Amino acid sequence: MAARDATAATREAPPPLGSKQEKILEAAADTFMELGYGGASMDEITRRAGVSKATVYARFAGKEELFSQVVTRACRQAFEEAMDATADDVPAALLAIATRYSPLLLSARALAIYRTVVAEAPRFPELGRLFYEAGPGRVRATIAALLARAAARGELDIPNPEAAAERFFGMVAGHNHLRAVLGIPHPERAETPDEVVRRFLRAYAPER
Repeated sequence: MAARDATAATREAPPPLGSKQEKILEAAADTFMELGYGGASMDEITRRAGVSKATVYARFAGKEELFSQVVTRACRQAFEEAMDATADDVPAALLAIATRYSPLLLSARALAIYRTVVAEAPRFPELGRLFYEAGPGRVRATIAALLARAAARGELDIPNPEAAAERFFGMVAGHNHLRAVLGIPHPERAETPDEVVRRFLRAYAPER
């Protein structure tokens, strides 16, 4: 059964700490990282969570939805404040995202999930889409919406907010993410998050 729409899932309140849903998501994340998507089974996730299979299926339609929720949960934890789609303080919102995004990308859990997706996507094409929509695509859409509103107010000159959002992603991630994925030690960032934001806003400043 297909996973619920990832965007709709992000509007749900996060499960309280210690709840059965939280335990299931923690167990699912550990299982996906350890065994891969193909090797992870609902039986194993259920066993690790210490709940019944009926409890798992009462909350999640299946493995696809569990994986989508694991990624969505990681993004929510990292961007709970920065992902506020109603925020109109563009420099502050971009700085909050930049500050949270790089550490998230380089965290052990995020790298493990990313490697799992890259390794298993050829066998499970839907996996790549689920990962993108629940993680990078969700953040990209929020940034694009933020930039589009700023352009409409005349604060920025951005004819293509989606392309600009992708450029911002690239500037924040830098080359350290690729190094980390490959297991290569990465140096400290050449630019701080506030320097990245200033350079990005300068590139799209309207002509006076």
